[in-house]
Amino acid sequence: MDQIFDRLGKLVQAWVSSAFNESAGSANYRDAGVFEDQDLADAWDELNSFLDPSKTDTQRREEEARRRAQQGHSSSANLRENSERIAVEEAYRFLNLAPYAPFAEVKTRYKELLKKHHPDRHNASPEDMKKATAVSARINAAYQLIEAWEESRTKSRAQ
Repeated sequence: MDQIFDRLGKLVQAWVSSAFNESAGSANYRDAGVFEDQDLADAWDELNSFLDPSKTDTQRREEEARRRAQQGHSSSANLRENSERIAVEEAYRFLNLAPYAPFAEVKTRYKELLKKHHPDRHNASPEDMKKATAVSARINAAYQLIEAWEESRTKSRAQ
């Protein structure tokens, strides 16, 4: 079975190398900017490492462990950034604004929505008041998230 994977790996390596006019095993593709996708470049490195006959299985496993550890650190930071960005965009949408609208618009829209959905204006029935309380809590949360994001952006620009 290993022979099949070795042959398949060499076939893929030869195909990709010829597609990018690179010689098999060459690492110059990174410097030349051949791979726009970082994941593809990482996979190419992994394939080259796996097919390198001068490395033992132990060395390959150690390299793989280092590579996964590095990916874990960078991917968790990227994941956190992406989830923050998504949450901020959802907050803008909840306030019926285009993502990253000027903060003055956010503040104006926040006041309008809070005035409309404030629980004191919906005290005719306990059910209406409960709904209004939930909506106004979401409005406040969205506003606070956008406000915190704007403050962090302003601080990062100042530095």
